[in-house]
Amino acid sequence: MLRFDIVNVIDVEATCYPGNVFPKGETQEIIEIGIAVVDIRRGTITDSLSLPIKNQFSKVSSHCTRLTGWTQHELNRVGMPYVDAVKILRDRFDSRNRLWVTQGRADVRYFSKQTRLCQAPYPFGAEHMNIAVLTAILTGHAKELSMENSLRALGIRHTGEYHSALDDATNTARQLLELQRRGSSKQ
Repeated sequence: MLRFDIVNVIDVEATCYPGNVFPKGETQEIIEIGIAVVDIRRGTITDSLSLPIKNQFSKVSSHCTRLTGWTQHELNRVGMPYVDAVKILRDRFDSRNRLWVTQGRADVRYFSKQTRLCQAPYPFGAEHMNIAVLTAILTGHAKELSMENSLRALGIRHTGEYHSALDDATNTARQLLELQRRGSSKQ
């Protein structure tokens, strides 16, 4: 049964090259999954985790290292196979039975692609929420907002590093909690 009182906020980082042009034989893939669990009733973040993923279908470029902080050496050392990360999402975070929230729709595409590439089970249930659209609607903007602009529109300061999946998931969770607080205060 799908739950909306406990929500998984997800962000991913993926391999990248300048201009998103990959060398022949390589394809973009997830290298980090960040998750922040929000207890809507308590109004708190109750758990969080970074899952580094060992890349198989591309290299970590110097451009990618500058953005994400991940190096090929570090992912080789601490990264796990994507299928192991899916198991953690399903077992520890009950991802099949919780609403999952992302900043934009790109992460949905990343998971769909990675699931096909690795022939792994899809980690999530059917319900997904793009908080960028919700934030735009509730703050009176005409289009979907970036994370930076969403936080700014809500008067929230970004904490941590941009392009850290864990930090971005946590900041998106803070955004969700602020929207929830504002909605609750109008009742």
